[in-house]
Amino acid sequence: MSPIGKPKTKESKLIKELNILVEKEKEDIDEFTMKRLKSEAEKLKGKDAAAAFSVLGMIACIEEDIESMHSHHKNAITHSNEDIGDLYQYVVSLMNCKLYQEAYVYALKVYEKDPTKLDNLNMLISSTCELNLKEEFEEFTSKWFDLAQTPHILTIYSKDLLLSVVRAKDQMRKGTKYLSYEEVYGG
Repeated sequence: MSPIGKPKTKESKLIKELNILVEKEKEDIDEFTMKRLKSEAEKLKGKDAAAAFSVLGMIACIEEDIESMHSHHKNAITHSNEDIGDLYQYVVSLMNCKLYQEAYVYALKVYEKDPTKLDNLNMLISSTCELNLKEEFEEFTSKWFDLAQTPHILTIYSKDLLLSVVRAKDQMRKGTKYLSYEEVYGG
């Protein structure tokens, strides 16, 4: 969930901490940490309302509070006059909440603001893949190749294989050291 756009030191520190939490299982995130992050985000409101709302949106995403996630991110986007960083953070939250249709709409906005950044294009490609938008997927992976001079990972490996790798990483994060073929590949 790395930010794009203007550097915001306090926001960047909070985002870095939230990135670590996103990787954890929900039950492994302690309530005290979440309350502290919310408190720090609230303190940001007086200095940078957009940053505060963006961080609060990410927190709501982690807490799986979809309604609050939408509300906070839309407030961030409004306060920042549609800053690319706040739009990008919304896309990340939407993708993490598996709201791929909405993620695609906002990923297009981010991409249109800066079509030269691979991160922006990657989010767009990921959402088209999740939605099985084959024409758009081919269009944007072609643009990826033009920019990066290398194929996008989703054009090299099948989506099923990549999902099995993610599944294996999730299992290992939970503490499982050895995985059977069936656990990784769902056989």
